[in-house]
Amino acid sequence: MRQVRLLARTFFVRLFESDLMPPGLPQVQLVIWSVVLVATPTLTLPGMFAQKYTALWFHPGTLGPAIASDRLILLTLAMIVAGLVAIVVWENALPDRRDARILGVLPISTTAFVTARLLALAQLFALFFVTLGLLPSVMFSGLAAAYIEPGTFLRMSAAHIAAALTGTLATFCSVIAVQCLTIRVLGRTVAQRVAVVIQILFAVALTQMIFFLPSLGREMRDGMLRPDWLSSGGAARLPSVWFLALFEVLNGYSGRNAHPLALGALLATALSLVAAVGLYAFGYQALATQALETPPPERGWIRRVGAAVARRWPRRAAAGRRAVSLAARDFTIRTLVRSRQHRTLVALYAGLGVALVVSSILPAALQRGLTDFARPGIAVLAAPLVMIFVSLAGMRVAFAIPVAIKANWIIRLREPADRHAAIDGVFSAMFTYGVVPFVGLGVGSTLLLWGVRAAATHLVVCSLLGWLLAEVLVVRLCKIPFTCTYLPGRSQVKTIWPIYVTAFTTFSYSMAGLELQMLRSPRVFSAFIVLATAAALITRRVRRIWLASEPGLRFAEDDPDALFEGFHLSEGLAATPKSGFMGSSGS
Repeated sequence: MRQVRLLARTFFVRLFESDLMPPGLPQVQLVIWSVVLVATPTLTLPGMFAQKYTALWFHPGTLGPAIASDRLILLTLAMIVAGLVAIVVWENALPDRRDARILGVLPISTTAFVTARLLALAQLFALFFVTLGLLPSVMFSGLAAAYIEPGTFLRMSAAHIAAALTGTLATFCSVIAVQCLTIRVLGRTVAQRVAVVIQILFAVALTQMIFFLPSLGREMRDGMLRPDWLSSGGAARLPSVWFLALFEVLNGYSGRNAHPLALGALLATALSLVAAVGLYAFGYQALATQALETPPPERGWIRRVGAAVARRWPRRAAAGRRAVSLAARDFTIRTLVRSRQHRTLVALYAGLGVALVVSSILPAALQRGLTDFARPGIAVLAAPLVMIFVSLAGMRVAFAIPVAIKANWIIRLREPADRHAAIDGVFSAMFTYGVVPFVGLGVGSTLLLWGVRAAATHLVVCSLLGWLLAEVLVVRLCKIPFTCTYLPGRSQVKTIWPIYVTAFTTFSYSMAGLELQMLRSPRVFSAFIVLATAAALITRRVRRIWLASEPGLRFAEDDPDALFEGFHLSEGLAATPKSGFMGSSGS
């Protein structure tokens, strides 16, 4: 037991280790702010619901359905976040090369390893479940009891906790089981190459549940499931509905249709738990052997395609400023496609964008068919803008995370004197990979649906907006991507995320609505071209002015907790290089 406890603590810490950040305090900060981020919506929603219930109190027949619908929202959010947590720790949940080489030679039984690993995963699940299910269940049950919801507070709280626990456990274990099964069937090399696709599909499937909630809320009656839900089969296909039915059964106020759904919830939880534990336990030795024998998957098709695209850029007569820009662009693209961790990070952002696009287009297609796309609509026009925003944002976040930070000395020695050209190369990489592909897809779909004029307008709008957003994202960039130290604790997402959400909705859906006006009015279209172009040029000018005021490119972030921060010397500027970054005759 002592070995198991020690290994469990070690494996629990390993769950948060990543090549994307330095060890130690940043990882602790990551855990703390992850819990805070997860707790924010689930703990604030009950307070928001109280205002709505007060207004509905004076309208008979509306309070019960609203409480049931909001309980379904809380259960769905808990299941989604539990699945996303399992996806995030995907890489660290199974034994890797370090485990096989260091721990594999110790006189420790496989049973101890498996037990410790499962205990570490259980600790992770428990850490997030407190904020996902336990606290929201108690808070919401108290709120529902205050508005005379059927059932006592204690029984209602216990039923809600049980429903949230089974729902989140089923989702969490399902992801772990799929990961183990994928590796066992495909092998570790192939599984790691398709892991990004599987993670994106899981993220899309999980987030889709959110967009079915408004229609399901209208199906509530007297705070319970309608009797015809089971026979219709519509709502019964949503997993969170099963666990809402489990809550009703445990609370003692359920209709006849809730019992089969509650039984399905228990069976789903039991099967996912048995599958995850069984595949993990019986396949652990084989997984450890594969980790030891399998070389790192660094020759995937993504790297080959990215390298092929990078090689097609012109290199003739590249000198001076152009050589610096080409070198920075090629270095950015090649490093991004070669690093599996950074590819995964950008892919998760892209997966979120795909989920949003599908959620906007699919419901309309299912309800009204292709007739809904006979005329230009916001859902289709916003699709490329959504993908541009999430892709550029993902690339910008990935740029801040280093790759082999100890190897950045070669770039520091050849630091370019022309910093503007280096950042122009980074901008070129972002525009090429984060804007051009989605503009092409958007123009193609618009051409097929609405003709040449709409496609031409869409081309101009998406290109200008992508240009402007890329300029905004690099306006304060003073580093070569992947070469500067990273301090996760300095991220401002945890405090200014409402601004990011507002920027996203304005860039995508508001601009798509404006594009509808452009299709009707050439004058609006002309004004947009002038304003967007002027904004992009002004942003570029601001970036150049700010960059000129900096003493040099940045290779180390200032740590506010450090006792001594050094003298901020720049090796490249101190040496006063005559040639640009990575040479002056090309890249």
